[in-house]
Parts: sequence; C-alpha cells; structure tokens
Amino acid sequence: MLRGKPASNPMAVPESSPWPGGELGFGTAERAVGIRCYRAKESFFRPYVLLRAMALSEAQLTFTFADEEVIVRGRGLHTLYTAAAEGRLAWLCEQSERVAVAGDSPVAITHIELVPLRDRN
Repeated sequence: MLRGKPASNPMAVPESSPWPGGELGFGTAERAVGIRCYRAKESFFRPYVLLRAMALSEAQLTFTFADEEVIVRGRGLHTLYTAAAEGRLAWLCEQSERVAVAGDSPVAITHIELVPLRDRN
C-alpha cells in the first residue's frame, strides 16, 4: 500500500547542451530523436517521426515534415542530408555570413527557414 505523495525524480539537463555559438553549423548524435534548429534569437525542434521527405539541391536542403517545411541554405549540405537520412542529424545552427565564409568547415549554414505547409504555393 502506497502512502503519501510519490517522490519526484527531476530530469537532469546535461551541462553539455548550451546554445550553439554559430562556429559549427551542425551536430550529430547516434540516435537523434529529431532536429533542433537554432537561429539568432530563437530555436525550434522537429521530431524525425514527422519527417516525410527531404530534397537536396546545390545550395538548399528541404525537410518536409507533416505540417511544416524546414528550408536550409548554405554550402556542403550533402553531409547534413546523409546524416538526416541515417537519423543522426541532431541540430542545425544558422551561421553569420562572415563565419560561414571564414570558417574551415566544408559545411556552412547561412539561412534556416520554417514554412508552414498551409503557406506553400
């Protein structure tokens, strides 16, 4: 017989999850549950379970989710495309033009846009 309130177990947030600074454009994880997208002063999360399709062109990667599209622009996006297809892409970070041009990484993300599907033409 249980008496009293059950003890709550607070969920620990890892200290290694700060807001990305923009030096790196993306990160991977072994079993990511979705993609966290960071822009200058806001972020959003889209779970893989809602991912319906992806399309890649030279400078644009489009993720089509059940209710929204996430459009990523930049260079070297094939790396992101491959990681997402394998369920390993964990986060994306919009980088400033200066960082994207000056960085050593072959991947640069210059723009992340969230478009509700009802707004598509």
